[in-house]
Amino acid sequence: MRSGAIFARGSCRALKWMALFGVVFALGADSASAQVVKTAPSGTKLEVTEGETLTISYEIRVRAAVGFGGGTLAVATRYSGEGGTTDPRTGEPTISESGMDIAGVVGPSHEVAAVAGGATAPVDHTFRGRLVVLALSDPDAEDEIGKFEIAITNTGNVTGRDGTTVIADTEVAKVTIRDRQTQTFEWIAGSLTPAKPIEGAPVTVAVRAEPAANNYEWSVNARSDSNQYPITPAFANAFTIPGTIAGQTVGITAPSSDGEREDTTVTMTLYYAGTNEQLPGIEPYEFTFADIHKLPAADKVEWKAYADNNGNPSRTEVTSITEGGGPVHVTVTVDRGTDGYPSGEMLEVTPMAASSQGLDFRMEGSPLEIASGTGKKSDTFKVWALADDDIGDENLVFDLMVKGKTATNGTAEVMAAKSVSLEIMDETVALLTTKSDEDVMEAVAAARMEAAGADEEWTPGESFSLREDALFNMVSGNPIQLAATSSSESVSVSTTGDTVTLTAMSVGMATITITGTVTGSSAVMQTRANVASVEFDVMVDELDLEIELTGPADMNIAEGMSATVTATANRAVTADTMVELVGTGGSASPADWSAEPIMIMAGEMTGTTDLMATEDNMEESMEMLTIEGRVGTMKTNMLTFNLWDAAVPAL
Repeated sequence: MRSGAIFARGSCRALKWMALFGVVFALGADSASAQVVKTAPSGTKLEVTEGETLTISYEIRVRAAVGFGGGTLAVATRYSGEGGTTDPRTGEPTISESGMDIAGVVGPSHEVAAVAGGATAPVDHTFRGRLVVLALSDPDAEDEIGKFEIAITNTGNVTGRDGTTVIADTEVAKVTIRDRQTQTFEWIAGSLTPAKPIEGAPVTVAVRAEPAANNYEWSVNARSDSNQYPITPAFANAFTIPGTIAGQTVGITAPSSDGEREDTTVTMTLYYAGTNEQLPGIEPYEFTFADIHKLPAADKVEWKAYADNNGNPSRTEVTSITEGGGPVHVTVTVDRGTDGYPSGEMLEVTPMAASSQGLDFRMEGSPLEIASGTGKKSDTFKVWALADDDIGDENLVFDLMVKGKTATNGTAEVMAAKSVSLEIMDETVALLTTKSDEDVMEAVAAARMEAAGADEEWTPGESFSLREDALFNMVSGNPIQLAATSSSESVSVSTTGDTVTLTAMSVGMATITITGTVTGSSAVMQTRANVASVEFDVMVDELDLEIELTGPADMNIAEGMSATVTATANRAVTADTMVELVGTGGSASPADWSAEPIMIMAGEMTGTTDLMATEDNMEESMEMLTIEGRVGTMKTNMLTFNLWDAAVPAL
């Protein structure tokens, strides 16, 4: 709690702080010497900012006794710092550099006149004045606290009752001097040791207060954001940053291996000890540790293939391998550079082929072991191309996967930038191959067209055949056996000797696969090389719709009677189809007959209706009626009926 005579802040520069001190001096008449007594308040708290002024008003009351010989009182201020410590976070200061923080002021002198021995009474004097003091700026950023004293110099042999000369020095107030600078901290440039941190070696860096302090040391603790890279134990808890230019060194302990095989960035942050409050003005420090167990770059792994020389690699480089022949020696070289990463550890290189190539090769010497140390290191594996009955050259490809031999240093892997690639030279002779796609499609189109006939449409019920020599190239003296499949019920297939027959069953598309297999004795060991297949699509076309009308055996109908008329399509209709009956000729009028349209349901081929001869109760001769069916613009055949009057005796 601050208290004082006057407390002020603001733009007033002339008078920032004011204090009033009362001093009473009594020059006693009971003694041949003068008596001096000083009183003043103590414990008063004042506050001022560096570079600003503090004004002190004072009043001195003096009583000169009869017979006093006269003297002089000189008034001045005296300031001194107090010892202790300062908490820079709370701003509660207890340190001051005595003689550096306040410019002392010497005030005026006040004359105390003599009092003649014959005077009838003592003489009272009152002296008033002001002392203006300046709070000095210092190089640190600390607040200070000290005490003011009032100093009165007594001249003219003014003495006290004890006979000693009186100089009054009494504490009258405490003053706090607020510093204009903000205390921050900084990392000392160039103090990082080593300059390039590496895994397995500790690292340190120095920190200092800015500006440097004169009397204070800050209690701090450091924290790391990585459990694997902890703060050096001495700094994990509270340590001090002295207020000197040299500062304090703090460090991180790097593990011998972090198990990651890659550079690691660690951040160290400083806090006031025992708090979560970061030191002001200083960013966390980032350390990047080079990993001494990292793997070589992908482009540092190379390979070369060499021909075999009695089980050993020759000096002849090769790019191919013969199916069923001797091995090829593949030498893998890893450039480990000048650092030899991973340090002191062998590498393991595993050639990895696609699973689909598993039957194409045999390998010895995998995985390879690459020795530790710097520079280029190599190891070799052998590979054979296995004999099979596949036809044609192939590519044998191996990816080279590199990892460290010691798993505790990390399980990371690197794939070489360039895969091992060897062409497999195949010497297998095929006894059966397919014709070109163009030749096969031409043969199919010609046979289909012949079966389609003049309408050029291959429709259900029509068939065509293909001979084996239209589909395959064969070696004379090696007969083949044909097999055929269809992907759809639209087309059925069958084989007879050297011929495949395709029959259209229903409208639709079908994929036809025809396989030929050589059955001669020379093909016993070549089950794949002597099997060939052709595949093509065929479409069964839809018949143009035709509908025929039929009537009963007896085409005579008496009035009031009916006859059944049937509509028959040449194929199943794909949607409900209505056949409307229309009169086209004869002597019968529309009033003489009636019939509902014929409906052929989807998927069906026939439909019926009844044709009725209308009874009109009029005696008439026989009338003829000719009708036809119509579906849109399509017309059916015609039917002719005889309509008879019911009164005709013959009917």
